[in-house]
Amino acid sequence: MEEFTRKLTERATRTIREMQGPYLMLLVEYCGVKLLICGRRGEHAYIAKIHLEEDAPSLHCGEVEYSPLGLYVFGKGEEDLALKTLEKIHWVIKSRKNLLCGA
Repeated sequence: MEEFTRKLTERATRTIREMQGPYLMLLVEYCGVKLLICGRRGEHAYIAKIHLEEDAPSLHCGEVEYSPLGLYVFGKGEEDLALKTLEKIHWVIKSRKNLLCGA
């Protein structure tokens, strides 16, 4: 998941990366918003799950993947997954800032 990691972390202000068995766990900060991202290669697609760090049920990706909270992302490859994940990250940040600012 090197390409996925590179694309997601190049714009982040802070990053923590950890391999958890088949999962890649990233704690990243974009525009002051901290996110937990878990990614892995599935049988037919690449899969990621995005959570606001404060709302994540755990820091263990095996538990996070099956949590009802968060956003799923699916891609055909690492680059596709990274681009789709970044799109959802921008949506989460925009939504979060609108909620905090009352917009």
